[in-house]
Amino acid sequence: MSSSCMRYAREFADLRKRMPEVGEPRVITVLMAKSRERYGIHALESVYSMLPAGGYEWVTNTGNENAAVHLRHAGRGCGARTMADLYAAFGVVQVAGVKGLLQARFTDTFSAFKSQLAEFVTYLRTGAPASLISARADGHHHRRDRKPKPRRARVQLKGVLS
Repeated sequence: MSSSCMRYAREFADLRKRMPEVGEPRVITVLMAKSRERYGIHALESVYSMLPAGGYEWVTNTGNENAAVHLRHAGRGCGARTMADLYAAFGVVQVAGVKGLLQARFTDTFSAFKSQLAEFVTYLRTGAPASLISARADGHHHRRDRKPKPRRARVQLKGVLS
């Protein structure tokens, strides 16, 4: 289970419901303040929640102070960007598709943390691995009965350990 409530954000659930408006999504981006080490998982969870499970082809991390993580998912480009002073754009997700553009901004922290806690309590009660539970577009959660097909991933990490 992720340590981020961004997967459960009401604003992003609303955005997921509206995804048909953009047609086939081509680019998904998210912006976060602070450092990749502190807030990178929140940025990635925001992107992951917009796409079906599995299908990730590669992940590239620029590894600098204005970190950008680029992902490729079933032919779609995705990006997560963190910058130390980007507070004005914290938690903004944009989805660009062949028919349009959607944007949402994370503001309702209470609902997101409440949903995350409910997910964790469900895990404690059922023992179901967190990877089998995912957020639906309507903000509720369901158990995934099928496992995604394993795919090879190309991971490129420049300067992360230096």
